[in-house]
Amino acid sequence: MSQIPAIARSTLAGDARQRGFTLVEVMVALVVLAISALAMQLALGVTTRLNGQNARLSLARTAVADKIEELAALEPVEIVATYGSPGGVGFNVPTFTPPPQTQQVGLIEVLTEAQASAELGTPLDLDGDGIYSETEPPHAGFTAAFVRVSVQWTNDGSDSNVVRSAELILPSL
Repeated sequence: MSQIPAIARSTLAGDARQRGFTLVEVMVALVVLAISALAMQLALGVTTRLNGQNARLSLARTAVADKIEELAALEPVEIVATYGSPGGVGFNVPTFTPPPQTQQVGLIEVLTEAQASAELGTPLDLDGDGIYSETEPPHAGFTAAFVRVSVQWTNDGSDSNVVRSAELILPSL
């Protein structure tokens, strides 16, 4: 029988140890992989939720802008007559759930001189009578209409979101 020299035996033994990974190395790699997968799953969940919120926000902004554009095509007298009731006039936006205890998602309000003045930060005479009134409600004599359009909805019945815009609408020339 032929004998393997001692140098060759130690080389063969070393090769056997270098052929694979130890159980500890495999377990550490699996833990790192699991943590990475969990982090990616959490990031994907947050991204999906934020995309949904941004889509609803964009839809709300578009609905508000469309209503403002609709109102801008009317004369102030028509706006006051149609939307000047106390508490405003509601409207719905498809795919939105109204907040609890409300029937509609959107609201169009014609502001009083006091409300419009507070919004702009300066006294505003909307009926052109030369008198700024804190208590006078919107009426047919308004020569300009200051309207606030808002959309409020809930996300899956939990938190409430609002998009609001105000616009001064002057008579067309």
